Amino acid sequence: MMDSTSRVLKYIVITEDNPVVFDPIIPHNSFTNVGHITSAGFCRVFYDRETKRIKYHCYGESTSLKIKSQESDSALLTKVLGTY
Repeated sequence: MMDSTSRVLKYIVITEDNPVVFDPIIPHNSFTNVGHITSAGFCRVFYDRETKRIKYHCYGESTSLKIKSQESDSALLTKVLGTY
């Protein structure tokens, strides 16, 4: 179950498994010098009461990079960045 307190942020994934999450005011293309960006978009960060973990739901795309989010991004961000 998703908690009512959640926040929308932007993200990129560098070289398939290194996610970076940042404030939505920053353009995705500010990160073009960090390496090969494999996916990008938006993520909703929320606390899952059932699992008692921070989770991420990724969606959309970066228009400035012309890169879409991937179906596997939500699981990746939750695995790498989710905390207890």
